[in-house]
Amino acid sequence: MKKFIPILKRTRLFAGIGEDEIDSLISCLGARLLEYQKGEYVLRQGEHISDIMILAEGNLHIQKDDYWGNRSILGQISVGEMFGEAYASPDSGAMLNDVVAVEDSTPYTHS
Repeated sequence: MKKFIPILKRTRLFAGIGEDEIDSLISCLGARLLEYQKGEYVLRQGEHISDIMILAEGNLHIQKDDYWGNRSILGQISVGEMFGEAYASPDSGAMLNDVVAVEDSTPYTHS
């Protein structure tokens, strides 16, 4: 996990925090790395989440399929970007879109 600390240091969440302190915070929060293969869903529409995630490696798409099966790519999540924060609060409701790995990807989460 230490190999991803330079990536975390560049995020808004860890801005201004030293690498040793980030390592301590990650341990304290119980953060862990998840691994997804290309094509796997990281988050699904309708799912309730309680954690934000930071992409440490890979590439993700935020996408939505309509009633007829047409897929729209609404956004891209690149290395070092946070995602899920809009849905992490208790009253935020369910995910409105899917998040899918475009390539093998590794996000951090604390749950």
